[in-house]
Amino acid sequence: MPPQLVLASGGGWGAAPKMENGQPVPGEFVVPNGVPVGSVAYFQVGNPNPSYVITTVTWDGGTDIKGYMSGTPTSAPAKKQEVLTGVAKNQTSYTFVVKAEAKNYTVRADVQYANGAKGWVTVEFASVRPTTTLAVPEDKVGFQATGDTNTHNVAGLVQAIFFQATATTHQHGGSFIFMQLVKSARVESAYFENNKLVKEYIENDRSIPNGEDFDGKLHDDFLNRLAYLHIYDGNIMYGWHLMPGRSMPVPAAPPGGTPDPPMMFDDPKSQVPLDWIGNAFTSSFSTYLMYKPQSGVWVALNQIDWSVSQAATRTGPGGTWEALTLPAPTQVSQPSTPNGMAAFPTWVNFTSNFINDQLNPWRPLD
Repeated sequence: MPPQLVLASGGGWGAAPKMENGQPVPGEFVVPNGVPVGSVAYFQVGNPNPSYVITTVTWDGGTDIKGYMSGTPTSAPAKKQEVLTGVAKNQTSYTFVVKAEAKNYTVRADVQYANGAKGWVTVEFASVRPTTTLAVPEDKVGFQATGDTNTHNVAGLVQAIFFQATATTHQHGGSFIFMQLVKSARVESAYFENNKLVKEYIENDRSIPNGEDFDGKLHDDFLNRLAYLHIYDGNIMYGWHLMPGRSMPVPAAPPGGTPDPPMMFDDPKSQVPLDWIGNAFTSSFSTYLMYKPQSGVWVALNQIDWSVSQAATRTGPGGTWEALTLPAPTQVSQPSTPNGMAAFPTWVNFTSNFINDQLNPWRPLD
């Protein structure tokens, strides 16, 4: 006797009986329109009638992910982001997060009844992901000068790397953002103290005794928002939302032209105190295009890894900086598609905290 499938939902979808020869198959269900990746899938079984009372349940076929971030694009990110795992498989309900890769799922519940009988029920569905791209534009490969001569930049010239993204939804809509993590960061300084040259450095490779953890990836918390800002059609934005069957950039009807895709840029630089006479930094990054469906969590659909280094010096405080090396990408990877746990990026702290002297003491540079 199959148990009753009380509920199967998540992100606006529902299950229907599986049909063969025009008849429903007992205990077998399907989700006709699929389930968007990143959805929080929920299933529940109940007693089929008073004579069959469920005593034990064993679920299978889902993932072991039970939680991840789901905030709005402009919400403050968590200081430390982890993936919650350990989905319960012995309750009458079963909840898990659908992973980022498109695949077929068969969720099954095996039950034992108080009268000694056994039963089972299955739900089949395909996970659906939007069609997306993330790329460095061909006309902006590498670092490009922005024309800004910012005096707090050690090179005296701000340069940036650019990323463009496109997205097309299918059966299900959802939200999209750019997000960036700092994988590794090292900053070196040189200054005079009591007529003695002092050289120091900080690096994201340790936990600080006061409790700050910098031993790992850092969220690039630009303006304390989850999303990294981008420009689209002349507007500064922090992500976009698409209904089912829609695209970004939004196609324009003649005589108007379709805008360029949303573009994010980053201009790595060091903001240095006036008494510094030397500075160098090396950083590596992961830039993501993230997606979140209705009633779901954020998942990474595309990723580009890149790194940059720069060094500069001057004869004394207040002097003119001489760039020993200009910012240049030492490595820009080909776009990749994160799968499995890699599609749920984690971090241990914020970039803004990393460069704060009180939270991350500098160490002597040999």
